[in-house]
Amino acid sequence: MKEVRDGLAGGESEDPAVGPLLHTVSAHPGMRGRVEDFLDAAATELEFTGFATEVDYQRYVDAYALPAFMLIAGLIAGEDPATDYREACRVYIDGSQRLDFVNDLAEDLADGRLNLVRETLDAHGVTRADLENAWDTAAIRGLLAQLLGEARECLSTSRSMVGLAPPEGRPLFRAMIEIELLMATAAATKGPGLLRAPARPPLPATARVLLRERRSVRHLR
Repeated sequence: MKEVRDGLAGGESEDPAVGPLLHTVSAHPGMRGRVEDFLDAAATELEFTGFATEVDYQRYVDAYALPAFMLIAGLIAGEDPATDYREACRVYIDGSQRLDFVNDLAEDLADGRLNLVRETLDAHGVTRADLENAWDTAAIRGLLAQLLGEARECLSTSRSMVGLAPPEGRPLFRAMIEIELLMATAAATKGPGLLRAPARPPLPATARVLLRERRSVRHLR
């Protein structure tokens, strides 16, 4: 982070990873604030110890997940984003983050990390040990169904982000949202199997989404 901050302050850097970033900031001045927001947020991820409540999770989205996503989404929007664009981006990244936390349960638990809200676990009567042991119980099925339903609702609502983006950014956003929704369906089908390995979206359906959006890009030219 120090290399990036020093580069932003001085306008140049010998670091091969920082140089392209500084060029982008020079070409798109609005990026500077978004990069600084992300740097300020980076400690949030390093200091992460879990979420006690839904409010804690929402703070994480605002402090870390959204600034990270806005590095890309902000660049796509340009210097004059549409009204409500950032809020639509927040809805998307909320759904995407919720989906990731469920789909990556097996890998996160293996690394000693649990990203699910503890009050939600308690509401379903599910413990960390239940998840680590990969039990297939009604309580765990109910928990996963709720979490994936919340992710799907956010992702579906975030389709408004497409219309708020410039035309050249819409194919990317449509593809991102639709593939995430395919992932959510695959995760719901896998159910407690997620506690052993993540789900993957079906390849044929994913390919159809990508090909469709590739064709839409050609029509923009």
